[in-house]
Amino acid sequence: MYPQSTISTHLCECGCGQFTNICPKTITARGHIKGQPYRFFQNHHAPVLFRRHSPPALLEVRFWAKVDKNGPVPEHCPELGQCWIWTGERRNGYGRMKYKEKMVTSHRVAYEQQNGPIPADHDVLHKCDNPPCQRGSHLFVGTHTDNMRDMMSKGRRIYSQKTHCPKGHPYTKENSMYRPNRGGRICRICFYQQRHSVCPQCNQIMTYHSKTCQKCYHANRTARLRASQTKVTVIEIHGDAGSHRGT
Repeated sequence: MYPQSTISTHLCECGCGQFTNICPKTITARGHIKGQPYRFFQNHHAPVLFRRHSPPALLEVRFWAKVDKNGPVPEHCPELGQCWIWTGERRNGYGRMKYKEKMVTSHRVAYEQQNGPIPADHDVLHKCDNPPCQRGSHLFVGTHTDNMRDMMSKGRRIYSQKTHCPKGHPYTKENSMYRPNRGGRICRICFYQQRHSVCPQCNQIMTYHSKTCQKCYHANRTARLRASQTKVTVIEIHGDAGSHRGT
């Protein structure tokens, strides 16, 4: 801290109510003049309500300053009432803000402000399916599995709305299967056609989907290599014959 004699009677312009210090030397790049008081107290370069490291007591004021409580009413569940829309920074529709030294989604902060702490390894889900909504009655906690089930039950996944595969086979209960490793729904007919297709040259069953089986592939490759070598040899012979005619 500076000595008492270096403290001026000028209040910090951020609104914190603290007195600034007297500048000991002129720094033109920063706008400091020797003998004149600083405009801001140390590390106070913005209004106190919107500084990066705001006091915890002002978090609620900083948060609700960016919430509009006159949002739309969800069409599929109008009994929930109006949504409270986040008007600050967004990413993929979800609000974002600085909280506890890192960027988090704003609806997690909204849940803690209105409903209490969030259990470990849990997400905050929306009943209204409106990502920027911050209303506590529209939010509930659940695991990632609960989030995926909620998305599937409401038909918000693009692939869940498809009734046929790209080749036109219907996605019925008997014709649908789920990949254990990668996940997702695939057509059973297309799966077996790819894994047990027939080679068009030798009529052998192929283990993996390709144009030909491994035996025919190597035979065709050998034939192509021999044809290219023969072509190169013919070109060299004709080239030598032409050179002899020229002499």
